[in-house]
Amino acid sequence: MRITRIAWVATAAAVLLVATGCTSQPDPNATACTGWSTATDAWATAEQSASTSSAHLASLRSDLHSELQKASRTATGEVKSAMTSAVADLPDNALRIVEPGSKYRSAYDSANSQVQKACAAAGHTIALKPAPVVS
Repeated sequence: MRITRIAWVATAAAVLLVATGCTSQPDPNATACTGWSTATDAWATAEQSASTSSAHLASLRSDLHSELQKASRTATGEVKSAMTSAVADLPDNALRIVEPGSKYRSAYDSANSQVQKACAAAGHTIALKPAPVVS
């Protein structure tokens, strides 16, 4: 009887944990939002730093699009929708975002705002930097 009671309590506890979302699986939107934030912030910071080597900056510029695509692949629901839309609107090379007179600068900032809102609605607050101004 004692073993049955212990088994029942253990089963009830496991069901409660799963029902309340306490599982060992990481939230895919948390991973996606963090990945998005990391990629955009690394690029924006490098663009604004006088100490960034031109080779490193060129690498970040060319990799930004693929890094954002990678982040969007793990997302779900509205976060995935916002990220997928943002990636579709961005140029393949981030240099085109910071070029003087670029039409992509406002699209980048708008897309990032939508991603930020979607992440917040999913419970994952991220702070994203606006597109840097490079002269």
